[in-house]
Amino acid sequence: MRNAGRQRSSGRRGRERGSALIVTTVLVGIAMVFAAATLAHTGAKASYIEGHIRSTRAFYAAEAGLEEVKYRVRSSAYDAQGNIWLRNNSSPGGTHAIAALAVGAATVDVWIYELGTGWHRVEATGRAGSETFRLAMEVTDRDPFSRYMFFTHLDDINFGTSTVRGDVHSNRRVNFYYGGAVMYGNVTASRGIGFYSGASWQNTTFFKEVDGSVAPIPWPKTSEIATLKQDAEGPYKVSNDSPFYQGLGNFRTELELLGDLVRIRTRRASTGQVLTDATYPLPANGLIYVEGPITSLKGDIAGRLTIATLDRVDITGKIRYVDADGDPAYLLYRYGEPVPGGDTPPGVAWSAAAGYSYEQNPAYDPAVPSTLGIMALNDITVTSAAPYNMELHAAIFSSQGNWHCDLSQRKGNLRVVGSMTQKLGGWRYDSRGYGWAQSGEYIYDEALLTHPPAFFLEAKTPVFASWRRGA
Repeated sequence: MRNAGRQRSSGRRGRERGSALIVTTVLVGIAMVFAAATLAHTGAKASYIEGHIRSTRAFYAAEAGLEEVKYRVRSSAYDAQGNIWLRNNSSPGGTHAIAALAVGAATVDVWIYELGTGWHRVEATGRAGSETFRLAMEVTDRDPFSRYMFFTHLDDINFGTSTVRGDVHSNRRVNFYYGGAVMYGNVTASRGIGFYSGASWQNTTFFKEVDGSVAPIPWPKTSEIATLKQDAEGPYKVSNDSPFYQGLGNFRTELELLGDLVRIRTRRASTGQVLTDATYPLPANGLIYVEGPITSLKGDIAGRLTIATLDRVDITGKIRYVDADGDPAYLLYRYGEPVPGGDTPPGVAWSAAAGYSYEQNPAYDPAVPSTLGIMALNDITVTSAAPYNMELHAAIFSSQGNWHCDLSQRKGNLRVVGSMTQKLGGWRYDSRGYGWAQSGEYIYDEALLTHPPAFFLEAKTPVFASWRRGA
């Protein structure tokens, strides 16, 4: 009996051990399931975080690709067809403009598609591992006004016996008077070409195309000058909200170009008292913004500069491009020889009939061609203070007015190297012979295409619009 009892006790203990083993096995199994689930969740979370990091890197790489394109477009030179870098790196079917540019741990590829009429679409695809992100923007070419010797928006352009070396456009008409005008560039208008007071097709010389029925070119907004204020820096922002000019009240500004320097003088509007007078290097970013009228602008410039104001500009002396040695970009010649002193005696015209010509100076050798942009809301005037024989090297833009010469005195000759863009029609002289009536010649400056003045008509940034999408 005792043996039977021991056998029953041993069986019970065996069953208990078996139950314990089953429970242990179940618990271990449950623990393993929870552990596996936890590891899976942790792994998924880690994978998600890693993917998010890669996606973020791809996004920033794409964004960096667009910024790189902006930099290259803004840094590019120009020719008669527009922005050289943009043209060389785009096509209707797309051009792989930037390949595998490294941006940290990611890369970006950029394709540029030519859409026509000066528009381009830039697509930048950032890649970080298996993640990609695409951003796109539309880019416009540089404003076309830099391409014209004369551009008038709401008025006719009238020519007498002038010689014009550059393209001409009016959103109204282009008219010729008296006969004898010589036009070396294209002549286009939206409302016709006219001949009056003896002028005709036969006695007007055209070397390129003439078309009186082209589409009007849109006119820039005034805000494109106003926004330049935010880009001016230090003493080159001549405004009451600049620490250099605070508290001056209502003042007038005078600018004198001194090669690679500029003298900035301010005067009280009511009394003419000099308030500030200092000379600085040309601004590093190439921009001077003046709040209020510029009552005197003159001098020689060795560099690239834009002067902008929401008022008027009075030109009181010669403005010429020079190199670092002071050699001017153009000289006056007579029968092929430089004229001593660079000028004619009073009363003597710079005319071809008298053997004179205004030509590039072979000694002018700047590292970068000098260019000057003058942008004003109102009129840009060559005043009676300017010399008898006048030289003006600049790209001129009058948003709501025109460029013109003062007509209170009889003056001599005017030579312009640059371009003239204006809302209304301007003038050099009148029928009485007042103004610079002796002779005039207008030479388009090709350097405006290859080395345009900083910010000149660039408040309308080349990056017009952008949109975003993931890929």
